[in-house]
Amino acid sequence: MSTAQCPKCSFVSPLAEEFCPRCGAELDPPLTSDDSHEDTKRPQFSYGEPNTSGFKSTYPIDRGVEIGNVLGTTYSLFLKNILMITKLVVVIFAPLEILKLLTFSKPDWNWQEALGTAALTMLCQTLISPSLIYTLFKLRRTGVAPGLTEAYRWGLSRLWKVFVASLVSGLLIGVGCILLVIPGIIAICGLELVLPVATLEDETATGALGRSWELTSGHRWRIFVVLVVILIINLVLNFLIGLPIGAVQALAAPIWPLAAIVAVLTDIISVIFTVASLVIYLSVTESQPPDFSNEA
Repeated sequence: MSTAQCPKCSFVSPLAEEFCPRCGAELDPPLTSDDSHEDTKRPQFSYGEPNTSGFKSTYPIDRGVEIGNVLGTTYSLFLKNILMITKLVVVIFAPLEILKLLTFSKPDWNWQEALGTAALTMLCQTLISPSLIYTLFKLRRTGVAPGLTEAYRWGLSRLWKVFVASLVSGLLIGVGCILLVIPGIIAICGLELVLPVATLEDETATGALGRSWELTSGHRWRIFVVLVVILIINLVLNFLIGLPIGAVQALAAPIWPLAAIVAVLTDIISVIFTVASLVIYLSVTESQPPDFSNEA
């Protein structure tokens, strides 16, 4: 994919344009992965390196997990990109929610259908997280959101790693909650960054667990407060959007189309946790976003 970096404001245009979309300055010839001269290649950023490029993010995030800042940035990022997030979620979850409603509304559904639906639900949830994180991360890096195909392609390239990392972290959290509640809460906060690490870094699935634990050290109680606040807000919103179901049921009218809409709305609201994970991740690391000139 051809890119061009503005010599004036350092904005990276993902297309071969003549002028910078941000400041209007004339751009250098577009760079591609085939460029042979090191001095003409776009700078490569790696994790842990300070920002020396002069790049100013479209969505600046303050260092440190400050509760108000993380919550404000999370909801700002979510609401300002709600249409893009809705498209990402609807394409994946709308068919799934309709399938679930039609399957479990039948009186003769069996365990094979339930197992297949559960596996498909897990697959969709595993795909949406890295796709969303990549989309918001690249939007913040370049100021331009990738298309759905590009986002899903990145998500598919990280699917297995994200699945294994999520499964192992879920098991650890489950064991912690079963044995004692406090260790489970600590595990939830310590493993909060597994998804962005597995999506954006070159860690293995198990390495993402250790990396998340390292990054959250010293911030876990604030992460806990952030998650509790988001959970409460989500519960209230889910209750409000679920009210129409009760009203329709009281009228004895067919409800599955309305139930499907409510289910998809709930799915859209639930990804706020993924957005929060990305914001927390960015707030605890000084790294630059990875170079996306050669997307997976």
